[in-house]
Amino acid sequence: MGRPATNHAMRKAEIVAAALKSFAAYGYEGTSNKTIAQEGGFKSPALIYHYFPGGKAELFQTCLEEFQPLKTFQKMMESDLELPIEQYLRKLGLNYLKTVNDDRVRAVMRIVVTEGLRFPELAEILPTKLAPLILQPTLIYFGRYAATHEMRVTHPMALILEFFGPLLTRTLLRLVGIDEEKSPLPFPADEELVNSLVATFLHGILKPSGNEAIPKE
Repeated sequence: MGRPATNHAMRKAEIVAAALKSFAAYGYEGTSNKTIAQEGGFKSPALIYHYFPGGKAELFQTCLEEFQPLKTFQKMMESDLELPIEQYLRKLGLNYLKTVNDDRVRAVMRIVVTEGLRFPELAEILPTKLAPLILQPTLIYFGRYAATHEMRVTHPMALILEFFGPLLTRTLLRLVGIDEEKSPLPFPADEELVNSLVATFLHGILKPSGNEAIPKE
């Protein structure tokens, strides 16, 4: 008789949880089946290969797919797709910054940013797995909005790049260890940054003046 499916799923989940801890502690290069087995208390590193024959790249990809903070962020933004654009963008910006301020998320993003250039299989994960988790709901929102409103910019991905640019800049500064409180140049609080970003962004993309574009006839 084969092993029950529930036991198989539970063991995979245990391996993923141990792998996340190992990636966070040792980075992508320093993580191996041995370090994962030690983190999870598994008897043999061969167990990891049995469940993840694709090796470290497959396991890291699975970690991202099952990474609860990113899944939570995605669900939050999917639930807000009917909001007016100003409200949606404000919630998007604040939820994004809150998510990437999570130590677990920072650890994963630091791995992708710092080690992606040395490991091609890791670099591929950013556009194929990590970016869709974060951006897909907003791509849907911008696509719907551009189809029903007069705008200066209508390409959803162009809108994504324009809006997320300042947010990614703040993320990268924090990833490299910039202490905003000790910086000689004052940094705005997250809420102040998002409010300024939303106002500037809407002023640049909407044709009529005001907070909302006029719906197409």
